[in-house]
Amino acid sequence: MDNVIMWLQIWGANTNVGKTVISTGIVSQLLKRVAHCLYLKPVQTGYPPDDDAAFVQRHCKQLWKDDDRGVDQRLSCKKLFVFEQPLSAEEAARRQGEQVSDQQVMQAIWKEWENRHESAIIIETAGGVLSPLPSGTSQADGYRSLRLPVVLIGDGALGGISTTMTCYESLLLRGYDVPIIATIDQGYPNWEAWKRTIHEKDTLIIPFPPLPPKDIPLFSDWYLKPQVQQAFQSIVEHGNTYFTKRSKKWEEMEQNAPKLFWWPFTQHGSTLHPVIVDSAFGDNYQVAQKKSKGTHSRPPFFVFKSNEDSSSWHLLDAFDGVASWWTQGVGHAHIQLNKSMMKAAGRYGHVIFPQVIHQPAYQLSKELIETVGYPWANRAYYSDDGSTAIEIAIKMALRLYSTRHGKSQQQQQLEVLSFFGSYHGDTLGAMDCCPKGDYNELQSPWFQPKGVFIEPPRIGMQNGRWILDILNGNNNWFPTDSIANQVHWDSWDEMADWQRVDSEIGNMYQQYINKVLDSSSTIATLIIEPLIQGAGGMRLIDPCFQRILIQEAKKRGIPVIFDEVFSGIWRLGVLSSTHLLGVYPDIAAYAKLLTGGLLPMAVTLTTEEVFDAFKVFLRNRANRLLIV
Repeated sequence: MDNVIMWLQIWGANTNVGKTVISTGIVSQLLKRVAHCLYLKPVQTGYPPDDDAAFVQRHCKQLWKDDDRGVDQRLSCKKLFVFEQPLSAEEAARRQGEQVSDQQVMQAIWKEWENRHESAIIIETAGGVLSPLPSGTSQADGYRSLRLPVVLIGDGALGGISTTMTCYESLLLRGYDVPIIATIDQGYPNWEAWKRTIHEKDTLIIPFPPLPPKDIPLFSDWYLKPQVQQAFQSIVEHGNTYFTKRSKKWEEMEQNAPKLFWWPFTQHGSTLHPVIVDSAFGDNYQVAQKKSKGTHSRPPFFVFKSNEDSSSWHLLDAFDGVASWWTQGVGHAHIQLNKSMMKAAGRYGHVIFPQVIHQPAYQLSKELIETVGYPWANRAYYSDDGSTAIEIAIKMALRLYSTRHGKSQQQQQLEVLSFFGSYHGDTLGAMDCCPKGDYNELQSPWFQPKGVFIEPPRIGMQNGRWILDILNGNNNWFPTDSIANQVHWDSWDEMADWQRVDSEIGNMYQQYINKVLDSSSTIATLIIEPLIQGAGGMRLIDPCFQRILIQEAKKRGIPVIFDEVFSGIWRLGVLSSTHLLGVYPDIAAYAKLLTGGLLPMAVTLTTEEVFDAFKVFLRNRANRLLIV
């Protein structure tokens, strides 16, 4: 047998389908191949009459009674949280007056596991796939961070075809692998229907013969039947094949992916060390890393032994520190998002959008206008990513400016007003709204900055106080002895107070801004990242400066674009930065947190005035459509 340690989680399509019976046979078969096996029952109800850990220990000891190696030192069977009532774990815990969180259950599992990395491990769930943990969270969700390969015990009774397929699909929806489905024959060949329905060629579906009557305390003879022995051997061998293929796939990806991928924001001329993400859940990735002999990962981790050399693959948690480019607002693989996506995909697929209404788009648009875009926005225009949303916003703003000022876009070179350090995307139009920098300077001759760029005053934290950082970039317009060089605030609210607009600093800001606006007759839109520049270095901008800048631009009829692709939809603790700034744009772009990172989508919110600017010549197709 290949040198692969095995971990499996036993799930049932219902209660009383034989999870513990099958667990016992798998454990007994594993003891022929490994030095130690750990069986865990994280949640046991109906105790002490029901004691699954004792059942496994007792029957394995009976099966191994004639073997010199025995099982006492080679098998550990443990139950972690025990409740007396034979009810769901949630109800049993409630009646027992105990509160057990999902985190406590997971910590208890890891505590048993941390010193057993060289053991085969079988974890048996309680009840059905969606039965609750003591907290009320379904087991399928509560155990998801483990993402152990599943042995699903199908329901062999009448009606078991449906219950088993429902559980199977519930596990797949949550990202589990289900390489094995086993069932105990109860007179209905349900497994034949499963074979016709499940198309994954690597899924083993295997039936066991009927069990002896329940009044027989030990039925070791059933385990010794050749058909039963062969079935358990098939399960273990198939599990071993699954683990071997999994580690070999990582090996293949590590070797070949650098030859296939053109990664964004990656210096391919340097030595690459690709990160293999096997799965993701919550705030973490599950990362596969190859380790040489003698090196170890921090626990918790799984070890996959390699056949070719002395190295091994470790599967361990890694914190997603940048939330996958700031998209994962509610964590990876969020079940409510997954359910919504599956419902929409099952109901619609992709539907062409011009002059089409469907419920998800209608509901989302209504909620965006009533929340993120309240009280200024009236229209929602959808696209596929933040950069495209900005391209759309620019087209909208330039048209609005031309309409307001009675000028033709084709007859003049229009510019934007923006900040040094800004980033609005990687498409050409979005890049042209930014000064020369790391993200665009190598795109010449296509990259042609079309703007007036200024260095905004920043806000920083020093010794527990907010300070004004004016000693940066091109800011030389504050006198050396100005109050701006000494000012500080004890709280965010004090620093962001609207009264600062009329302060000495506010007056200086206004003078400078008007000087900039007076210097160019071609500034046709103001585009800013409200309050914080993301890719530009996580720099906080003085809200007082942005308020005055927006006010002065609006006085001159210059449309204002908020690029909230990074900062919008609760990134800053509010739905929109308008709630903090207290001023409103004409157009705003949102993406990233819009879908919780589940799929690429963006929206550009705008006013009715902007919408009306495209209705001037309805007979002209170019005016009928905002072509993107």
